[in-house]
Amino acid sequence: MSSEKQNLLQRLPLVGAATPSERKLLDYFATQYPHIAFSNLAEISARTGVSKTTVTRFVRRLGYADFHVFIRSLRDEVVQNFDTPGERRTAKAHVPAGHMETTFATGATVLERTLEQADADAFARVLALLADEKRPLYLMSVASGHAILHYFYVLAKYARRNLHMLGGDTSTLSQEIVDAGPDAVLFALAVDRHPMATLTALKHFHQLGCETILLTNRHGSPLLPYARHTLFVHTEGQSRFKSRCSALVMLEALLAGLVESDPEGFDVRYEVMNALTQQLNVFVQK
Repeated sequence: MSSEKQNLLQRLPLVGAATPSERKLLDYFATQYPHIAFSNLAEISARTGVSKTTVTRFVRRLGYADFHVFIRSLRDEVVQNFDTPGERRTAKAHVPAGHMETTFATGATVLERTLEQADADAFARVLALLADEKRPLYLMSVASGHAILHYFYVLAKYARRNLHMLGGDTSTLSQEIVDAGPDAVLFALAVDRHPMATLTALKHFHQLGCETILLTNRHGSPLLPYARHTLFVHTEGQSRFKSRCSALVMLEALLAGLVESDPEGFDVRYEVMNALTQQLNVFVQK
């Protein structure tokens, strides 16, 4: 990918060797994104203690023509990565007649584009972490993402132990993650929005030295700096809500890989869980 097409968070790790002043700017740009898009040259200089000349030189090193191009590009990123259903409600027309046909066509396009951009190596690395039962695996998402990830949790329990679904309730999140150690893995899902609870969890696990994974559709997400591994999915939609079918199918691909990583273990756990389900009389029996 050429530097012109990369967002700020993709450019920062490519800087390489940096002077002390540039290191301050690297840290500031990473931690203040996306708010930095609404700062000016004087404000960035004052808040970092770095001269305006150094700030200008640094943004050029990142691949921007000048500071004005830098800010304009950041604001475009914010528009693309921080739109909400409410904004789409006023900006988009209603779905045309033929809701079912239109929605299915959109879903097919979303899946096709996700597969086109998928990184097979990144998928393999993530799958290896999810399959490692020696590592406690925590799952984190909120709102609609929590419902999608909970589906993954229910089926993944057939494939591995030591799996924890975080509730996403900020009043109890600290109790849920306080015992996590450096051997833990956090797998977070964030589609469209950037939840503070998910950001907090990612930061905490990242600071512990854990492996952190983010599944998202936002290439400019402020969650990205705290994810060691990332899986991107494509989303779009004709309605007020974007289709999330790509996130669901990506999770199903990971589930398939989990089962195949230890098929004998899966069979044992399945028999135990199936017997318990029958004892609990969960489903109608023959």
